Amino acid sequence: MTSQERVKCALRHEEPDQVPIYDSPWGATVNRWKKEGLSDSIPVEEYFGYELVLIGFDSTPRFPVKTLEKTDKFIIQTTSTGAINRNFRDYSTTPELIERPIKS
Repeated sequence: MTSQERVKCALRHEEPDQVPIYDSPWGATVNRWKKEGLSDSIPVEEYFGYELVLIGFDSTPRFPVKTLEKTDKFIIQTTSTGAINRNFRDYSTTPELIERPIKS
């Protein structure tokens, strides 16, 4: 099967010859792979043979992002959704949600 046939088959709830391949590694992960020998000459998506493409769009209220605090290790920011998150300065992990914009 081609990638297109495989994805269409899976979307029809049929059984493709293999599960379509897709991943979304963190930037820090890709940087580590490059330090370990992954070539810059080929995109990660192509290297691993991803069969899906993520087409993102911003459906947030687009509140301004503001930095509230920076330490040597962390950064605390408001987000475009109005939440407050704490993240590592290199954005290498999922951020910790500190506060939601809507309280009940």
